[in-house]
Amino acid sequence: MKVVELNRYVCVGLEITRKCNMNCAYCYVVPRPHPEPDLTFDDWHKIVSLLREEMKDRYLSFHLAGGEIFTKEGTAEFIMQLLQQGIEVSLVSNGLVVPELIFSEECFKEKGGLFNFQISIDGLKKEHETIRSHYDRVMGNLIRLLESGVLTTVRTTVHRGNIKGMKSFYTFLNRLGEKYQKVIEVYVQPVADFPRRPIKGLGKIRLGLEEYLEAGFEVNRYVETYLPYVYNSWRFVHDVGSTLDMDRTLSLNSVCFGCGGGYGFNINANGDVLNCEMDVPFLNLRDHIDRETIHRVVEILDEKNRPRKRCLHCPLNTYCGMCRLSPMIHGYTEGFGYTDCKPFMSRVVSLHREYRKKKGETGKLRKEGVSHVRKAC
Repeated sequence: MKVVELNRYVCVGLEITRKCNMNCAYCYVVPRPHPEPDLTFDDWHKIVSLLREEMKDRYLSFHLAGGEIFTKEGTAEFIMQLLQQGIEVSLVSNGLVVPELIFSEECFKEKGGLFNFQISIDGLKKEHETIRSHYDRVMGNLIRLLESGVLTTVRTTVHRGNIKGMKSFYTFLNRLGEKYQKVIEVYVQPVADFPRRPIKGLGKIRLGLEEYLEAGFEVNRYVETYLPYVYNSWRFVHDVGSTLDMDRTLSLNSVCFGCGGGYGFNINANGDVLNCEMDVPFLNLRDHIDRETIHRVVEILDEKNRPRKRCLHCPLNTYCGMCRLSPMIHGYTEGFGYTDCKPFMSRVVSLHREYRKKKGETGKLRKEGVSHVRKAC
């Protein structure tokens, strides 16, 4: 087996702003405002340029998030400038406001191969509006993105208010995909419930692990059987299931979750640098956007993300996603590291096997003849 060069692929999350035009009950970003003003786009251009220079031997991609990034004037123009430099960019937006530039400029089209628009929709109208709002406007923008040829991913957070409507939502998306002859990826995750920064009231809407996985198994089976124009990326279902279908000699000694041989890190709107969006900042760039500081950032990240610090030796042979602290972020483990990861992933793998045995699953993840290209970090 060819060993993937570790840390070659790096995805940088840029938190453009924490301001938002929605007020979602499960949001863990907007309720944590920082007192400093946001970095300017001149700052972001310098950061991107210096990172590309420092990591010129890596494959760099950038993921823009908020808050809601399009509440900050000039965001679409900033993205266009990155794309015109040949930089791979993805973003996540609530879809309430999408600048006309994204519908019209060629660099945003799927054929350009550099851009992915991830739009947050939590189901059909009734389910979406239990937590979010403005369903009609958001859905209208999804349709315009598809019509305009923009590679679009639907991001869905599942909770007690929308879980029963997921099959109907997927069926609707399948009809859209058939109409526009596109396979629509739906990236699903549970409500974030980071133990170190709890959000009040989440217990009423949050799904427990087994309930969340059981729903994911059922939806995944439904999609694979009936919906050729939907690709289901259900967190801890699709990723773990994919690994179980692979050669059992494959382990995380040779392949990492997500970026495939690399890592991701985040830069917050105030300049804080974090190894993960819900980690503790280890440095701030606001007053030090220079080569020396960026070099130090990369040194620290490479040290933090060495294989044995990221559980790549895990004997479970599965993509646990711990490089992004995700089981802890979703409230399913109390800590971060091999000791906390092992019982969590052991339980997840056990539930996968129980479900497959019960349902007589073949383990085949997609019907033949349906292709899909995934972009985003």
